[in-house]
Amino acid sequence: MRKLLLIFILTLSFQSWVNADDIKDFKLEGISVGDSLLDYMTKNEIKMALSSSAEVGIGDEKFIVIWGPKSMKDIYDTFQVTYKFNDKKYTVHAIDGQLDFIDDFKGCKIKKKEIEKDIKNLLGNIKPNSWQNNHVADKTGKSKVVATDFILNTGGQIQITCTDWSKEMFEENQWENDLTISLRTEKYQNFIDSPKYK
Repeated sequence: MRKLLLIFILTLSFQSWVNADDIKDFKLEGISVGDSLLDYMTKNEIKMALSSSAEVGIGDEKFIVIWGPKSMKDIYDTFQVTYKFNDKKYTVHAIDGQLDFIDDFKGCKIKKKEIEKDIKNLLGNIKPNSWQNNHVADKTGKSKVVATDFILNTGGQIQITCTDWSKEMFEENQWENDLTISLRTEKYQNFIDSPKYK
């Protein structure tokens, strides 16, 4: 039985289970990686979502990232789902849930640490990898990201990220500081880590 990973809006705490070790054990907005997106959206809804989608990669190797419909938003301010291009089953390879922390990067980092602690307790002996860097989407180097990755023994990854967008990026794109939790299959994580993607 799948174990539910749930972030409450107010406390941002995790339900506690022991020995959660498969990325498919976790859900965001009720969806797990490995599910078919068709279990949650019709083909017509997916087609409509493509108008504001993004593509990652090129050719047959690319993935499609779409925003989840408003009707499915329960916990997060926004969330997105990733599936492989030309996959008729629309198998979910990544889910990202975002909570807004407008003008509150410090508050975002505090909540991130709380979530990290809960995930550590949930995953037991899996050692997290924390890092910080300039955000790749901002060529000026002014936008910052702090993140923690949990790589599961059975494959897949959980990532918690706080992004501090520069004033210029906000004015140009209306991107606001946020906390993001990502669930990714091993296949998708290997793809975005590959030199082809970079």
